[in-house]
Amino acid sequence: MFKAHNQGNEVQLNENVGWKPSLYTKVHPTQAVPALVKAKAGVGK
Repeated sequence: MFKAHNQGNEVQLNENVGWKPSLYTKVHPTQAVPALVKAKAGVGK
């Protein structure tokens, strides 16, 4: 993603961001998201 940004912008991004997300421990496959939202989102879940 940073490569695409760097190709079209004067300000260049570095691929080493120097931090690790702490709130998201797992990234689910895109195909799984609709079922996960239906099962876990909403009041009382």
